[in-house]
Formats: sequence, C-alpha cells, structure tokens
Amino acid sequence: MEAARLAERIESIETIARRAIDRSTLRASVLLDREFVVRWAQPTVLPLLRFKPEEMVGVSAFEFLDPEEVKTIASILEFEQVIDVALRSAIKIRSVRCIRVRCGDGETRTFEAALSNQLDTPDVGHLLIDIQAPSQLHHAYEAIEMTRLGADVKDILRVILTELTGVDPGGVAAALLDSEGGLLAATEQVPPPWGDTDPTRFGHTWTVPLLDASSATPAGTLQVWCTLVEPHPFDVETSQQIAGHAALVIGRDRALQDLRAAVFVDSLTGLANRRALEADLVDRRKASHPVLAAYIDLDGFKAVNDRIGHFAGDEVLKIVAQRLRQSLRSGDLVARMGGDEFVLLLGAPAPRGDALIARLQAVIGKPMTIGGELVSVSASVGVSEGFDDARSLVRRADQAMLERKRNRPSSNVIH
Repeated sequence: MEAARLAERIESIETIARRAIDRSTLRASVLLDREFVVRWAQPTVLPLLRFKPEEMVGVSAFEFLDPEEVKTIASILEFEQVIDVALRSAIKIRSVRCIRVRCGDGETRTFEAALSNQLDTPDVGHLLIDIQAPSQLHHAYEAIEMTRLGADVKDILRVILTELTGVDPGGVAAALLDSEGGLLAATEQVPPPWGDTDPTRFGHTWTVPLLDASSATPAGTLQVWCTLVEPHPFDVETSQQIAGHAALVIGRDRALQDLRAAVFVDSLTGLANRRALEADLVDRRKASHPVLAAYIDLDGFKAVNDRIGHFAGDEVLKIVAQRLRQSLRSGDLVARMGGDEFVLLLGAPAPRGDALIARLQAVIGKPMTIGGELVSVSASVGVSEGFDDARSLVRRADQAMLERKRNRPSSNVIH
C-alpha cells in the first residue's frame, strides 16, 4: 500500500508539473495588418519585450527587429510574392523560428516566434504572431522527460536553469540550493562560494523559495543575480516559474527515493530486503560470475524477546545489521529476509566457505548492551555457491543452515 501511495504521489507531481508549465510559460501575442503594422499587442509584451502595448500599436513590426532580421524576412516576403495568392492565403501556420528583437530597454534579445496567417479569416483579418522566450517550454518538458528516464536530479535542475538564461545569458546568473544551503545546480556565472564570478558585476540579487508541490514545505531556494541595478519584472517572473519547476523535480526525486525505500529497503534495519536481494542476484548472474550466498539465522533471539521484550529484539536486529554492513567488502550485499534471518551475497573473489562462516559467527556473537543488560546471540550459517537463479541459490544456503541446526554442535555445512 505504501508503494502504491508513493507511485500515485509521483504521478500527481508530474501532472502538476505539466499544468504549471502550460500555465506559467511567459509569452505574448501581437496582431499585424497586411502592411505588417502592429494593430494590437497582448499586455504580456511588457515583461517579455519591455514595451507597453500602446507603444507598439501603430508601429511597423520591422521597427522592433534587428536589421539583419529585417533583411531575412524581406527576402522571404519577396520570394512569397511569386507564390499563388490562393496558396499563400491557405498557409495558416508557419514553423517556429528564432528572431532577434530590439526591446524597449535598448537590448537586442532572441525570441521564438510563430506566425498564424489569419488575414482571410472572418472577424480576424490579421497576422497573429506568438512570441516566447527561446526554448522555455522545451527545457521544462525536457526536464520532466529526464526525470521519467531516471536522470540525475542535478542534471535535470541544470536544464531547468537554462529557462532563466535563455534570453540574456550574460546578464543573469542563478543557483539552486537545497534546504540546508547546499548547491544543487548553478549557471556558469555565479559569485562565491558557488562560483568564481566577480560579485561586483551584479547589481541586484534576490531569492525565491522552492516549495514542495504536495506539502508546500520549503525544499530549498533559488538564488538569482542580475547585472541591472533593479531586476526587470520579466526576470523576477521567470525566476518564480523556475523555482516552481525545480521544486516539482526535487519533490519527484524525493518521492522516488521513498518509493525505492518502500520497495527495496527493510524498514527496521535499513538493509536490502528480499526484493532487492533477488534484483541484485539477477544483475550478478548477468556478469557470468559464480555467486556465493550465506544464509544466517540468529540463535537465542527468541530468548531475548521473551526475557526483555520485543523492543530489545528490534535493537538486536539493528545492531546485527550494522555489524554485517560494516563487515562487507565493495561488491557485497546484505539483506534481511524477515524475522531474525539474513542473507549475504559476496562478489568475487569469494572467501572460502568455512572461513566465511567463522568470521560471521565471530562478528554476530560479540556481546551487546541493550536497556542496561548484556545480551548475546549466536548464529547458524549455511553457504551456497554457483550460477543458480536467486531463489535456488538462497534455498540451498537455507538448507545448509537448517542442516547445521539439526546437527548441532557439529560445524556448519557448506553446499
């Protein structure tokens, strides 16, 4: 049930992400007449192009374009004059292209523009131009796709930051920080301690909180620097959008971690569980190396439960789990099968079975203090080695362990 709930939470976060992007990506629409004169402009041209709508109305669209863009568009228009009029009117949507626009603050910036030919549409009779900051939507959706494919969260966050620097890479810098102030991702130009850019080149800085989509609790902050003395509303609004996108990515990553823990981690000891053990064995068999498994059952564990209580029993399991974890080499795995039973998978080179049994018994048999009392447990160990599938290999080790118990006080059995 916990895994299902977490899976639903991840799906919910992805839905929220897509809706937020569709709702928040900054764009503006402009209507042009047949002479390419602006007849109407959406209010969002102000934060996007730094012009008020009334400042654009009545002005030729070419007045807002970089001179090189004017030459390019003029050549396209001259070419289109030789196309049949009926065919030209039938072309409703042209492909998106990047254009260089001279903005109201004197800067020239790159935008994405799409033309919809509505000249012959009743009650419209204009050309509709949709403008947006380059690749804002593309980068946001790319980030969601990267999360679905399991990309590293820091790589995803770096993609999200390109939304802020897409229009003016040299004038804006940003860093995403976790809830403890640790760096998650940053643009190329950030001041110390996150980067080496001279902080005096920035005229203003501000922070935006990253709020978890499901609980509205702080998940970190977005720190932004700009070269202007006062930040433009466009930059502030874009930074708020980015903070929302980043919070969704971080929230999904945490939910995935919780889901993995619910599916593959034993909640009491923090060790791998049975599912994780079987998955690990599949990977080991693909490597074509024989696998050595050790099945461990604690002797005297029930007596601890009966004498001191189940709380003490839980503490024994935690201590044993910690000791086993500390005894692992790189490439080894320890899992709790349930109750007081554990399984170790050992990578190559595998130790000799009798030496491994003696070492595990010594590690587990050390006395431990719980609730002011000195407690000891011992271990029965069975070992199995081969190319078997997960269940067969573990079952053979379990049978070896049970045979040892039946033949006590004889030595452990190695199969």
